[in-house]
Amino acid sequence: RVCDDLHEGVRQEAVRAISQYWNDDPETLYWLGERVQIDENLDVRRAIVWEIARYRNDSPDTLPLIKKWVLSDRNPDFLFPAVATIARYWKDDLNTFLWLKEQAESSQSPEVRSFSIWAIAEYWHDSLDTLQWLKELVESNQQPNVRVSAEWVLWALWAIARHWKNDPSILLWLKGQARSNNSFDVQLESVKAIIEYWKNESSTFDFLCEVINQNSFIQIGKEDFEYEKSPRCLALKGLLEIAPDDQRVIDLLRDRAANDPDDLLRQWATEQLTKIAPQ
Repeated sequence: RVCDDLHEGVRQEAVRAISQYWNDDPETLYWLGERVQIDENLDVRRAIVWEIARYRNDSPDTLPLIKKWVLSDRNPDFLFPAVATIARYWKDDLNTFLWLKEQAESSQSPEVRSFSIWAIAEYWHDSLDTLQWLKELVESNQQPNVRVSAEWVLWALWAIARHWKNDPSILLWLKGQARSNNSFDVQLESVKAIIEYWKNESSTFDFLCEVINQNSFIQIGKEDFEYEKSPRCLALKGLLEIAPDDQRVIDLLRDRAANDPDDLLRQWATEQLTKIAPQ
């Protein structure tokens, strides 16, 4: 195994050397392009994409080639660095932004859509149009009674929370999604983002209490309960992190243990009570 790892490391270094010292040779791009498609080692394939972009980003042939790989590959561990490379090295090209936006809105690959959304938020978050576009992606992709939302919708939501966390209006927007979005996934991730970035905000405590008392999610099935699936349970966990000794939190746990419509959540709340208030 050590020998295999060493061998892969040598191949990656070889890719870097070839890209750097023979980047003017037209055969170099052709040979590296072949390796991307046939090499069995993911790290070697990713190194090829990165080094081609690094040393040949001024060549008119490089960007179309990487785009072609993005559109034809199905491995998310390859697609993410490929999309990220396009965004980084061609971020000053308006066509790059437009191409990524097209992929985010209409690609048949959920991974390409998700990674394109990440790239736009990462490199074009200074644009107000980007924020509005991301919000529309979240708000317009919901159907009544939807429990599971497309992964790329959640990437858009988290991009908003991460890049605009200092904008007071984003907290209000996330609260709105947690209260009224038809997707329980979006509700859940909105609560999670608020706990992640606004834990110390004065209004967060009351908001989490509201989620616990009003959210209508009920877990389907009898599999092991995961608090990540329930907005109410996630809100309870957030309160336990924010104010574990607050009597209001203990009272909420007791109420959920006795009255929650989800029997799995009642069980979870009971277990938490035995840890913090055994009496």
